[in-house]
Amino acid sequence: MSTEKITNKIIQKAQAEAEEIIEQAKKQAEEIIKQAQAEAEKLKKNALGEARDLKEREIEKLLGMRNIEFRKEILAEKRKLIDSVFDKAVKKIKNEPEVYRKLMEKMIRSITFRGGETIIYSDDLTGKILKKNAKGKSLKFEKGDVEHGFIVRSGNIEMNFTVDLIMREASRELEAEVARILFEQ
Repeated sequence: MSTEKITNKIIQKAQAEAEEIIEQAKKQAEEIIKQAQAEAEKLKKNALGEARDLKEREIEKLLGMRNIEFRKEILAEKRKLIDSVFDKAVKKIKNEPEVYRKLMEKMIRSITFRGGETIIYSDDLTGKILKKNAKGKSLKFEKGDVEHGFIVRSGNIEMNFTVDLIMREASRELEAEVARILFEQ
């Protein structure tokens, strides 16, 4: 064989090997690209999923905060309504003589007197009610700077029976019941 033929054969063989190497390189490149695309798609899906989860958590958090604020507003309105009920009760007691008289009678009867106490009352109506219901007891009566009610003084001890204080105490005890009546569902 001539050198030319040998050279051609070597060149052909080298070209065939080069083409085969190139073909394998292309296949490897395609496989790498395919894997990279699959990995990129997987990362994209994970990122989208995480973003969706984050968005949902943020929405839930915002809704939760708004729900808490809404509940606070409802509670504030309920508080105003309960306070309004007690305010109306105080006004009714102060402005309706018969209701006021009954409350004062009940208060004076609830006290156990030892004798010698001083009762400081707010107005003539209160004094009249107290004197009538305290007959036979050795008490001193004074008209004083008391608003709607009376104070019983025994030595250094004073017991306050003013309408505002009585209702404030009653509201503490009756608040839950009033709320149940107002907001029962």
